[in-house]
Amino acid sequence: MEKGHIVQLFFNRTAGSHCEKRLAHLASGFEAGGARVILTECGPGNPVAIAAEASHVCALGGDGTVRHVAHAVARCGRPLPLGVYPAGTVNLLHREIGSPLDPALYVARALGSDGAALHYPVELNETI
Repeated sequence: MEKGHIVQLFFNRTAGSHCEKRLAHLASGFEAGGARVILTECGPGNPVAIAAEASHVCALGGDGTVRHVAHAVARCGRPLPLGVYPAGTVNLLHREIGSPLDPALYVARALGSDGAALHYPVELNETI
């Protein structure tokens, strides 16, 4: 696995099934994979901004959290990989792409090239 990734890990404490332990395991998994992690809280009252140094973005939450983070990625002006890890009420995108739930397997796929899929964002009424 390539070293030197900087992963901005967004999480939403108000998401339906947010779990501090899951957040810690995922962050530790990225660090064990050689990445530096930028923990960024999002959700009500916390605007989503992509860090200039981020090389990857991961949204830990439900569909609402993913939508807000994806919107920020689409508007940041540079192409970035966006990972989705479920921790909300429901996360349909995670189910559709079939990402692993095990943090170590998820990190290997997120930082590797074999799990990548190209998606095109669509905006309707200023919402992705």
